[in-house]
Parts: sequence; structure tokens; C-alpha cells
Amino acid sequence: MESEELFVSYEQDLITLISTINSKLHHDAREQRGDQRKAVFGRIERELEEADEIVAQMEIEVQTSSSEHTKATLRSRLKEHTSLMSSHRSSLLYEADGAIDRASNTVKKMVNRMHQQRAVTYGIIALLIFLIGYILVSKVF
Repeated sequence: MESEELFVSYEQDLITLISTINSKLHHDAREQRGDQRKAVFGRIERELEEADEIVAQMEIEVQTSSSEHTKATLRSRLKEHTSLMSSHRSSLLYEADGAIDRASNTVKKMVNRMHQQRAVTYGIIALLIFLIGYILVSKVF
């Protein structure tokens, strides 16, 4: 098979894989929560690694291409795909960063509630100590 034909075959595989990644990133990842969402991100990351392998094969085909014109054309198409993959990686990081921010906010709220509950508990203990002291003092005098 000629370099250009192999490149086109890899390109079709990459386009299919990028479409799958896009679907998972914009639909599955947004619909899931918790461990299911983490699993979706894991699958997306593995698919991005697979896409990197396809890109590496495409780069080999560009280098082994016979004519300079074909090399230039294939390089241009390859550059389009790599920039698209970069944007998907950025989207993945953005989604993960958003999840981290939400989790961080949840933890902050939990810590604030814990402090409020601790203050209420200390208040109740102080009130009980005061009442016990008051009762003891009133019984003695």
C-alpha cells in the first residue's frame, strides 16, 4: 500500500476516534457523576492515547511519502488533526478542572458545617455546665 493510501486509512480511523471522543466528552461526561464520570474520563484519556499512536503512524507515512507536494499536503492535514486533538485535551482538562472545583466547594461547605456544629456542641456543653453549677449552688445555699 502506498504512503498516501495508508495515511488516508489512518486518517479515517482518527476521524472516527475523534468523533467518539467528542461524543463522550460532550455528552457522556456531562451526564455522569462521581465514579462513572471518572470512568468516562479514563476511557477518553485511553482513546486520546490511541489517537496519539495513530498520529505517530500518520507522521511516519508523511515522512515516507515520495513527493514533496504530497508530503506538504499530508503535513497540513496532519496538523489540522493534531490541533483538533489538542482542543479535545484542553476540553478534557477543563471538564476535570470544573469537577475539581465543584468537589473543592463541597468540601469547603462540609468544613464550614462541621465548624458550626462544633460551636453549637460547645455552646450546649457550656449551658449544661452552667445549669449543673447553678443547681449545685442553689442546693448548697
